[in-house]
Amino acid sequence: MTLAPQRIEIDKSAIDQFSPIVKLRLLQTTDLHMHILPYDYKTLRPTPQRGLANLVAEIGALRQDGIPTLLFDTGDFLQGSPLADAAMQGPSTGIHPIADAFNTLKYDVVVLGNHDFDYGVEPLSETIKQIDCPVLSANVSTNDEMTTYPHSTIISVGTGPHRPPIRVGVIGLTTPVISLTTNDGAPAVSTADPVSTAKTVVTQLKEQNADIIVALCHFGIDPDDHIENVAADIAGIEGVDVVMAGHTHETFPLGTTRGGPTIDARNGTICGKPTVMSGAFGRYLGVIDLALEHRADHVAIVDQNTRLYRPTEQAEPKAFATVRPLHDATITSLQQEIAQTTLPLSTAFSLIQPDLTQYLLSCARQLHMQDILKDTRFADFPFLTTAAPFSTGSRSNPNDFICIPPGPIKRSDVTAIYPFNNTAVAILRNGAQIKDWLEASALLYRPIQKGRQNQVLIDPHVPPYFFDTVFGLTYRIDVSAPPGDRISQIRRHGELVRDTDQFVLVSATNRLEQGHNIPPDDIIHVANENSQDVLIASLKRQSPVTVPCPFVWDFARLPDTTAVFRTCKEADVSSTDRSLVDNGVDPDGFRSFTLSFDG
Repeated sequence: MTLAPQRIEIDKSAIDQFSPIVKLRLLQTTDLHMHILPYDYKTLRPTPQRGLANLVAEIGALRQDGIPTLLFDTGDFLQGSPLADAAMQGPSTGIHPIADAFNTLKYDVVVLGNHDFDYGVEPLSETIKQIDCPVLSANVSTNDEMTTYPHSTIISVGTGPHRPPIRVGVIGLTTPVISLTTNDGAPAVSTADPVSTAKTVVTQLKEQNADIIVALCHFGIDPDDHIENVAADIAGIEGVDVVMAGHTHETFPLGTTRGGPTIDARNGTICGKPTVMSGAFGRYLGVIDLALEHRADHVAIVDQNTRLYRPTEQAEPKAFATVRPLHDATITSLQQEIAQTTLPLSTAFSLIQPDLTQYLLSCARQLHMQDILKDTRFADFPFLTTAAPFSTGSRSNPNDFICIPPGPIKRSDVTAIYPFNNTAVAILRNGAQIKDWLEASALLYRPIQKGRQNQVLIDPHVPPYFFDTVFGLTYRIDVSAPPGDRISQIRRHGELVRDTDQFVLVSATNRLEQGHNIPPDDIIHVANENSQDVLIASLKRQSPVTVPCPFVWDFARLPDTTAVFRTCKEADVSSTDRSLVDNGVDPDGFRSFTLSFDG
């Protein structure tokens, strides 16, 4: 007699509780910049590509499959959108919208980013008090010694019956490029070296019996930049097990162009450590799944899966309903017409020539600062101004451009031209220092070889908002020359600028910390009014805009040499004097052009 085989159901959970392997899931958002609802305040349209609300359903789903889960944010949550400005300018009678969002989603740890300080130490402190979880920054302290931020925390995570909990040590680190100053131009905060700070805190966490250590870094991952991109350095520290990065709005491992001996985008690791960076504005959710094993004297990561989730549908209107009245009022404000223009305002070609959006911003700042300094010894100095483009398709977004046709200029257009609330700053600079400033801007361009065709022009690792044009001068950029020797023929009113010539350079406060080595004694004045308000006032005075952007700089002539760059699909070649050939729209949604350097 033959017995039919019987199917035996196995209780997987019963086996799991005796397995030496336990699971832990880590989730990350970063650089939200107060994009809470699924809305693009630049275009005044709902979108699935922005907004923490679009990630709510996925966060809930990832928490419901039985894997212990922690949710982190790695900074720049408080500032950077019109909704953020509205929250700060309105009456502070209730909980701040971002604090409410963090509390609703039950974040476990939040880290401070550089832009979280833009409104000042006190408004930041008031918001932190409303957030239910620890808000960390190990390497930042205020210079008035009135405010300190926790360096780290330990979270005890239960992993099931008959098992000890996993003690997850978390350290928070912030980029030092914080543009918060006192009225006399002195820095309002101090920043310590993040790598040496991290080593110290990691040692402390180990002494407190942390099983694994997660470094929440408001830093990018460029291994060659040790100021704003030290996440790779942090990953190399012994004792750090996981890295979550941010600040540069890039993504990792999905879509990254980063590479090197320590960076493994295929497996999502840096220095062998699981690493994730989830872009900005809520466009992605970072996910790291860990398999952990208790060993004799430590807990080891025996397997990991790092990935990015991108929402394809926008959230229901009920998501974060408490912020909707402020959101609606913000939209009403952004729809207001403030001026008229007879000329199109576009950033389509901002990376190969100065554009009118930059010129309008620079003029507004210069006139504002000249009025402030009119009764000082600097009134008779020659004034120069800097401006850089923001919406230029950065981070591979073909919709991230400004395209304002002739007609009304709205408040939303101003926030697109300059999305942050940095104020103007006047700096004493000589001719040699101006050249160094321009050389730093020219790093946007990859080295171009003479006589070669169709070379890639733009270095994707250099943020376009570092590409300053200095208005008030004319100059030449030779993209075939080595970095540091690309700028020549710097002239003012036709006369060559000497190294010893002195100028008042009007820029923005964020430039004080971004690699230009400006000593405090060279800071002449920091304005109180934010750049958006200054630009709005200027546009109202001159409306309608009828004057085109003046000639400022050109490329050096390179015979029989071409390069390719990408811009928005709406780009009209008739709006530029550059020698361009239209190659059409590529599969990524960008319009590609071939640029000739023949002159």
